[in-house]
Amino acid sequence: MRALSVVIITRNEAARIRRCLESVVWADEVIVVDSGSTDRTEAVCREFTSKVYRREFDTFDRQKNFGLELATGQWILSLDADEVISRPLREELLATLTGDGDGHDGFILRRENYLCGHPILHAWGRDALVRLVRRGRGRFHGAVHEKLEVDGRVGELKQPLLHFNSDSLQEYIAKNQAYIALEAQRRHQRGERFSIARALLSPLRVFLFRYVRLRGFRDGTMGFILCVLLAFFTFLIHARLWELTQSEAPR
Repeated sequence: MRALSVVIITRNEAARIRRCLESVVWADEVIVVDSGSTDRTEAVCREFTSKVYRREFDTFDRQKNFGLELATGQWILSLDADEVISRPLREELLATLTGDGDGHDGFILRRENYLCGHPILHAWGRDALVRLVRRGRGRFHGAVHEKLEVDGRVGELKQPLLHFNSDSLQEYIAKNQAYIALEAQRRHQRGERFSIARALLSPLRVFLFRYVRLRGFRDGTMGFILCVLLAFFTFLIHARLWELTQSEAPR
């Protein structure tokens, strides 16, 4: 079997990181990149691995690429602190690595999402990301919603990666504040400026797409709440964009 390194990025994840780490104790190497946790995250991580590193957060892709560079295994599995490797996925991963990827240099993992303990099967759409890559054949790109791009053939594993997004709505809203700020900054840097029309229409389009087109209504009350929140986050991105635009105006 080829050596596997698991790389996890964290920040104040003491309440959830243990479940993630327990699901990968079988890996050959576990690396944690922490961006300045003020809770017990680092202490919990050191119960499972001595390879805990601190790096000041700037963007998600740079944070994860830092972890990729630290890995020594021939294969690297990138995880977030709220993700868990199920037993069926573990067995599939081991079989895949035993065959050295069967000619592939990366693999897509489909995520099975949960929010506040409720499964979200529709509102988020098909959630599938490249997470397993041969060392030296992939890099993350994108300051927000970063993607692992692979130089080579990419396959897809069958068993899902469990994603326990947030245990409460308060936690989910707080976690998205960083995404909102980063996304607004990214749009501002590429030249987009605030528009009242877009600020009005974009949230509505997001809600209709998630709730109607993707059939988020089939996720019940939790699906409705999620679709409304995603629309509201879209409005906040435009509001933040207005704030950035205002900072350019002459006083």
